[in-house]
Amino acid sequence: MKKLNPKILTILFFLFLFIQIVPFLTRENMQQILILDYSVIFPLIFLYTALKRDNKNLFQYLYFLAISIASFALYIFGFSGSISGFILCATVPYFMVNQFKTPQKLIEALFPAIKWGCVLIIILGTIMFIGIRDQLNNMVLMTTFFIKASINYVSLLFYGFTTLYILLYDLKEKYSEKPTKFEYAIAILMLATSAFYSAMYLTRSTFIASIVLFAVFFRQKRIIIFISLILAFIIFSDKVYEFIVGLLGTDSVSDLATQDIRVKSINNLIDQSLIFDYDFTNNMSYSSLINVLFCLFPFSLVLGVPLIAYIAGIVKQKNLDRMIFYILLLASSIFVSLYQMDFFSAFVLYFIGQTLLLEKRYSIYNKTFVRNVSFNLSK
Repeated sequence: MKKLNPKILTILFFLFLFIQIVPFLTRENMQQILILDYSVIFPLIFLYTALKRDNKNLFQYLYFLAISIASFALYIFGFSGSISGFILCATVPYFMVNQFKTPQKLIEALFPAIKWGCVLIIILGTIMFIGIRDQLNNMVLMTTFFIKASINYVSLLFYGFTTLYILLYDLKEKYSEKPTKFEYAIAILMLATSAFYSAMYLTRSTFIASIVLFAVFFRQKRIIIFISLILAFIIFSDKVYEFIVGLLGTDSVSDLATQDIRVKSINNLIDQSLIFDYDFTNNMSYSSLINVLFCLFPFSLVLGVPLIAYIAGIVKQKNLDRMIFYILLLASSIFVSLYQMDFFSAFVLYFIGQTLLLEKRYSIYNKTFVRNVSFNLSK
């Protein structure tokens, strides 16, 4: 089958990211803009990347292909478009990343898109913040800022863009070439703005995840930071606990994990899924990851299998630095996708996991290649 043109994928991926930011300019039309993104641009990425078959795992390829097409068909026939959106967020990263045999090729195709997407979100996010900075105490405005969505959408988008950028920036530094000073500056700005807007817009989950991203980014100091955080948590556990509880604005961490409205929405979705009630519009939970797994039960539950593969991929990592890198990145992403309800956080989670598996395959291939070369030379 003819090879896909990476430049076309770059353009499609950039369009997907760019349209996510457009609501910053016209917040009243956010719903229509995201419908365009997830019902036109995202399916285009799916169709373009799914043309190339993954011969190594034919069953997974066919299953992901079938469930993606089925979910979109249901949308065309009047079912909730959110079903298609969540399923594509889990399957499209698989098709995108599996186009490439090496991290270098992945970087060449996707890094330019996220780089310029980050530049745009920094500019437009700043313009938007300047326009509303005097209204941050207006809770009515903040909770309905995008009419059907709160201002938290901005924090979630900044966190998602930052995560993707840090991931691909790290791969570029490891497998391709040293990032430029401009690219380094973008990374610092994204880290800073992600934490800043999360604090300003009171998005607790992305604020915590954004702090974790600082530890992820500083490559040479990552192990020291990780170990220091563990030791600090053990030594000052009481004070750390008080700080976290105060930051999250709740009486205890357990209260945060079992917020009535969140737990009820999750229980309701699972209960309705078990009786095959596909009225997803009314049964949707406040958790992206739960929505992915139960939006088309039992077929969508299989989308939890890659999560197990991601965790296994981390456990099998022999390089401590890479292990910590992916632990922090994946854990923060799972946290956000469990705690927030949006498409993009689900996409980011599965994209991280598929990139992890690509790096693992490439590492195994390199070791096998070197071993074979050494064996042949020794003859």
